[in-house]
Amino acid sequence: MQSASSSSSNSCHAGLERGVVTKLSDLTENDPFKFQKVILRNPGSKLANVKAQEGPLLIKSGTELAVTIDNKCLQDNAKNLDQTIISKALSLKGELFPQFTSQVYLWRVEKDYLDTEINEQANLEPCVIGISWNYRYKAQTSFNDSSYIYQTQLQQMHAQDAYDKFYKTNGGMAKSSGTPVILATLDTGVDWHHPDLSANMWTHSQGAGIDIPSISKATVSYDPMDVSSNGHGTHVSGIMAAVANNNTGVVGTMPFRAKIMGVKIFDVDGTGEEFTSSQFMALGINFATLNGASVINISVGETDSGPNMDSTILTAINKAVTAGVVVVLVIGNGNNGPGELIDGNIRSETPGGISVIPGVIGVGSYDVQTGKKSAFSNYSTTYAEIGGPGASNANTGILSTLPNGNYGYLAGTSQAAPAVSAAAGLAIGLIREAYGIKPTPAEVERLLLKSAVKNSQLVGYFKDGNQLDLLNLVNLINHDYPRTVDLSASSVLPTPCN
Repeated sequence: MQSASSSSSNSCHAGLERGVVTKLSDLTENDPFKFQKVILRNPGSKLANVKAQEGPLLIKSGTELAVTIDNKCLQDNAKNLDQTIISKALSLKGELFPQFTSQVYLWRVEKDYLDTEINEQANLEPCVIGISWNYRYKAQTSFNDSSYIYQTQLQQMHAQDAYDKFYKTNGGMAKSSGTPVILATLDTGVDWHHPDLSANMWTHSQGAGIDIPSISKATVSYDPMDVSSNGHGTHVSGIMAAVANNNTGVVGTMPFRAKIMGVKIFDVDGTGEEFTSSQFMALGINFATLNGASVINISVGETDSGPNMDSTILTAINKAVTAGVVVVLVIGNGNNGPGELIDGNIRSETPGGISVIPGVIGVGSYDVQTGKKSAFSNYSTTYAEIGGPGASNANTGILSTLPNGNYGYLAGTSQAAPAVSAAAGLAIGLIREAYGIKPTPAEVERLLLKSAVKNSQLVGYFKDGNQLDLLNLVNLINHDYPRTVDLSASSVLPTPCN
């Protein structure tokens, strides 16, 4: 799978994967994130029942497609939903969220189609923004039950000295008062009853978060409870923002003034396997953006052969960054073995490859004990922009919260990313409170990368050998601010597609 921009003569980045592209006159010209109606030609190895070929592509019955719909258009045309193939297929699929300007729906095609046939049907639909593969993704963690009890990653990042500067009465953040920084975790859910998380959970009028897969079912659930086999989302949440000074368990990387927004994007299929998809991830990003998240952590991804990109997720992330949200992605773990080079050509990481957008940060894992790249971590000097602590002592995971009030170790790029997300939250909170400026996502990324330790052992694996350091980060903020932030730096894409 490859971007349309890489195979065409213009520089439009919003035109998604290679395929049959039809320009539509009803799309808003000044919105570069409304992608064109596309049926993809190269599904990569993620879709076993769809294979690339010359000429029209056969999409077999049962294939799952992600269809992005203009929700206002859908409401305005509710009486006409049974007029065309796509509307018939989607008319009974899940709950419409009118707060979302666009929403991703699942279409499991009911018979064999050629891609050209679906594209022709899409052009008859006034409300369809775009169609893409509904890929499946995995959490990027390997379990480890080591007996180490110390959070050595915080010491290694000089966290305590940094907290003395982040949290102070004059020129810093207060520990217990003021507007919190909302850190959304799009994951397997979170045990929001956990004694080391409950006080730092974001809540809303209908619940403790949202169960995104339930949107496609009869009743939407606002309970994001983690039901994964290894407690992945709960573990990630604890690394980000476990409660400090409560005489319990561990300390989060952003221990004060953070709120964890639990966005459960995983479901369980008929075989009992936990999975998420393009649809669920995009809806989760939309929910977090709509509800005021400052940072979105996505410790989820898939490594695949060839130049791949997921247009549905790309569109959602672009909208989030434009709305002022920092997005943190993982570069991924090796497929049951050592990490691989992600070059965007021979091997790709999805959605990690989206990190090339300013304000989206790609994270690899380094070993806290040795300072070297974690053996399992994928690597790239283009897409892995910074290393976070994802393991220690070669195979020992990071200690964090687990469901049912437990604690344990997990290792992976999944554990590295939430440390970077929390660091982004610390930067946002300090600048917003001490200097009265809301930094753009691109500015937050600049601060994290410029302040990173340039670790010679990581050169050749991560961009500039970057390794997260909280003390360097707060020192750089205090050096650079107050300053005039170039708001144009938040611009994500060039001019709209022509």
